[in-house]
Amino acid sequence: MNIVAGFVTDVGLVRSINEDSFIVDDDLKLFGVADGVGGHLGGEVASTTAIETLRARIASGDTIAQAIEVANSSVYQRSLRDPDLAGMGTTMTIAKVVGDTALQLGHVGDSRAYLLRGEAFRQITNDHSMVGELVREGQITEEQAALHPRRNVITRAVGMESVVSVDLINLTMQPGDRFLICSDGITDMLRDEDIAQAIIDRSVSPQACAELLADHALANGGIDNLTAVVLDIDPDDTALIDSATPLTMTLETIAPAHQRSRTTAGLRSATLNNSTPQPQVPSAPARNGIKVPSWWGRARWLAITVLPLMLILLASYGALKYNNSRFWYVGDADGRVALFQGSPDAPLGWTPQRKATSNLKTAEIGDEFTRRRVLDNTFCASSSESQVRECFKQLSSSPPISTTITTASKPIPTTPRNSPTSIPSSSASTTTVAGG
Repeated sequence: MNIVAGFVTDVGLVRSINEDSFIVDDDLKLFGVADGVGGHLGGEVASTTAIETLRARIASGDTIAQAIEVANSSVYQRSLRDPDLAGMGTTMTIAKVVGDTALQLGHVGDSRAYLLRGEAFRQITNDHSMVGELVREGQITEEQAALHPRRNVITRAVGMESVVSVDLINLTMQPGDRFLICSDGITDMLRDEDIAQAIIDRSVSPQACAELLADHALANGGIDNLTAVVLDIDPDDTALIDSATPLTMTLETIAPAHQRSRTTAGLRSATLNNSTPQPQVPSAPARNGIKVPSWWGRARWLAITVLPLMLILLASYGALKYNNSRFWYVGDADGRVALFQGSPDAPLGWTPQRKATSNLKTAEIGDEFTRRRVLDNTFCASSSESQVRECFKQLSSSPPISTTITTASKPIPTTPRNSPTSIPSSSASTTTVAGG
């Protein structure tokens, strides 16, 4: 069987290291992609270790499921030996030609495999991701999944645990089939219809299709590493079944050995409708021609990641400031009663604004409880400006504490020496004047 492969991998416009790995082995008829996760170093080591282990195990006669299980163990054991690699893992989506007409795919994670048959295009793997599960359960739509804040959280990966479950997909190839295996650096930047348009023209070689996909992903932001492997099945291969036959494929989840006694493998059949109208292939800057400007990708990345965050922060700042401006209270300002707008405990270093100052000194407030509340800047605290202003007005008009001693209501009359005289009872004070 003749298979023509095209492939491309790119670090993207934002990241500094490429954590994607891929395999295109014509002798083994083995093709696939691994997208590493686990930090600056761990992701690259995980994907490389998994691909190298897989190639060696397939060459020794293992099935795809067996080879991925061994790759999982290799990545996991290496992460245990090196603390700098703790928690690393990788996705794996691998295609292997089996016999003369069958293609088998082993799949773990959210890298994807697609099939173009005739003019019909479809994804043939399930994303092992949080949003993928939500979409399959009908809780969110594909459009909502594309914008979900946790769309990159995967639920299954090679090497992150001691064992892994593998989706095994079997299908029969047809002349002219075109397969695409790619990392999420492609699918996060492009919609499925855009991917279909980029690969649907079979006059374009698999290599040119892979490069076209990469150019589109870079032009749309290139925020992640991206890898694409495109496979063309010989359209003149008479050993394959007629292309008019609908696609039938099975999907089986191979559970870890210790779980197989209590896990029933799920089987699924799917039929591909060949009546989809052929879309037009969009234009894009050629990889060997016009270079996609890096500033555009970075600008788009900023627009779709940093700008929404800035808008949220600005909205939060505005809400805090608005709520603070609605707070009023009567407090102390330089020893006098004053009216303030804004909380004394406001965040971000905001200070209350003094709106009015009374002639009444705080120390002259007659009621001790009120005086303490004013000194604590909590008197009449409220969001009602009118109520607090009225409170300030009433307090400011209160008379201060009296410090004058009142004596007799009438002056003490003068009397002759040596003549005691009693002060009339109408006097406010009692004073006795005696002769010497």
